[in-house]
Amino acid sequence: MFYTKTPGIGGRIKQRIEDFVVEEMPLQNPRKAKGGEQKENADKCNDEYLIFWLEKFNWDTNQILKLIAKKLHVAADRFRIAGTKDKRALTRQRISLWDPDSKLEERLKEVRIKDIKIYNVSRGDRLNLGGLEGNRFVITIRDIGLQEDEIKSRLEALFAEIKKGIPNIFGPQRFGETRPITSSVGKEMLKNDFENAVKIYVADYFEAEPDDAKKARRFLSENWNIDGCKKSLELFPYRLKNERSMLGYLCEHPQDFAGVLRRLPKRLRKMFLNAYQSEIWNKIAEEYFLQERNKELSNIRIPLVGYDTELDEGESMQKKIIGILKKDKIKLSDFALKGMPELRCSGGERDFLLFPKSLKLLEIAEDGFNAGKKAVKISFNLQAGSYATVVLKEIMKG
Repeated sequence: MFYTKTPGIGGRIKQRIEDFVVEEMPLQNPRKAKGGEQKENADKCNDEYLIFWLEKFNWDTNQILKLIAKKLHVAADRFRIAGTKDKRALTRQRISLWDPDSKLEERLKEVRIKDIKIYNVSRGDRLNLGGLEGNRFVITIRDIGLQEDEIKSRLEALFAEIKKGIPNIFGPQRFGETRPITSSVGKEMLKNDFENAVKIYVADYFEAEPDDAKKARRFLSENWNIDGCKKSLELFPYRLKNERSMLGYLCEHPQDFAGVLRRLPKRLRKMFLNAYQSEIWNKIAEEYFLQERNKELSNIRIPLVGYDTELDEGESMQKKIIGILKKDKIKLSDFALKGMPELRCSGGERDFLLFPKSLKLLEIAEDGFNAGKKAVKISFNLQAGSYATVVLKEIMKG
């Protein structure tokens, strides 16, 4: 589904990792951050936290923080981020690290890992998810089969449409691109079915995965028992550290599926629940846009459901949310997650429309990696929690 009428320019993104650059825009006044953890902790100001910038190239945020933690000999949950960033990209973001004894600063500056850079180390308040102004993107779209004049004409019209607002949809990264399982895992966790949540995470396999990973997951899926668990450990590649850690624990504690899930970082487990919230939000937003697209929509907000959400069956949008939850056999109270209360989700709201700022065409050039094709470089800023892929989908319509 597209929300703009102008034909796209086609092409493809991320042909080269450096074609996708993301830089975090810090809050101008962190004390005034709204919602979630940031609001709850806005009164905390101390120097127990190191704040540093992390530049990473083709690294998953959770994986690189675990590796830095290992280098520093500290627990990975000492780190806090304002937002996760794409793996297949060149990204720059701030990280906070709890360092109450002031022992880690020099060691942090000495960390050396391929394709990352740590810089601008200082002290300040703890970061929390959502505690950023937004993100700045510089993106190269390659393999475009149009002439320069046609590209310019289409982009001018597309930019004008997009600036009026497009639905603030959660992008595919929210749900997993190679393995779109995050929402399914979250749904099972909300049902308190931790065994099925574990099974989906470790054993569901997809064609886009490498063959060795598919082989291991397929074997485990077909042999879901303690013996299969032990044998599958011989098959799982060492790079799949999360899965190997979970299976190792499961072999020792065959009935403790909550404990198995807790082998994953808290922020990753929370992402599963957030993905389910996001899936509901997307369904409502897409349907709402089709029904109401000719109305003024700039002030509309759609609930992100949680245990504090109040839904009215008399209101059409909220009635649809109630219907989705009933179909999934989930109650609002389930978001309190009694079996894993550290992940409880109170709920909130999200702006229906996304308004990209500073949307610019930077360059149209010959594509040095695709003969006879054009490459386009564009830049824009997005508010925290919004997805560049949603904007790019409208621009490319591929």
